[in-house]
Amino acid sequence: MSSVQPSKPETPLPRTVKEDHFQAVMKLLDISKPLDLRYATIFVLLYDTGARLGEILSLRVCDVDLKNRLFVIRGKGNKERIVPFGRTAAMMLSKHLSFLAMTKSLNDNDLVFPSLTGTPVIKRNVYRRWWQLQKRAGLKPLPLHGLRHGFARLWLLSGGGAFSLQIILGHARPETTQRYITLWASDLQSKHAQNSPVDRLALRTKER
Repeated sequence: MSSVQPSKPETPLPRTVKEDHFQAVMKLLDISKPLDLRYATIFVLLYDTGARLGEILSLRVCDVDLKNRLFVIRGKGNKERIVPFGRTAAMMLSKHLSFLAMTKSLNDNDLVFPSLTGTPVIKRNVYRRWWQLQKRAGLKPLPLHGLRHGFARLWLLSGGGAFSLQIILGHARPETTQRYITLWASDLQSKHAQNSPVDRLALRTKER
């Protein structure tokens, strides 16, 4: 028995950002102001795509396809994956890039979210802004990474499959994605109770 290594405990998933929480934070940002727009766009992309913060902050202009609402992410191990985003995210991203283009001529290799010095925005600043906005909204602060898990939850509740979720999130192993499904099993059960195909048919059967 002394040669048997104890199994490592699984790292718990951080708390999930749900819709009302996200909306309460976003209401405090004025997207007519460039700085607020930048943070709003980052938060929306995180919640709309499930991407990691580092992946969003490393995006370059050439990675973004606004017409088809796709961008290329270089994730862990420098592996590339294509991630879709929605109309609202596209609108905000386009507006943000337009503000950038007013200050300098944009090249394909330019960062989408540069700091004043042209380097990537410091992660700590994004974490701080997220925390401050939650406090201003009177919310119990949730971790920024909770936006990634919020995306995964909504994807599954909207009928998105586990395999496509694994690809979008860039999980190397399906077991990692399975943890999300297990985490929100009660939500999925409730969703099915509301939308059960057979229940909606009011199916009538005979008993013999």
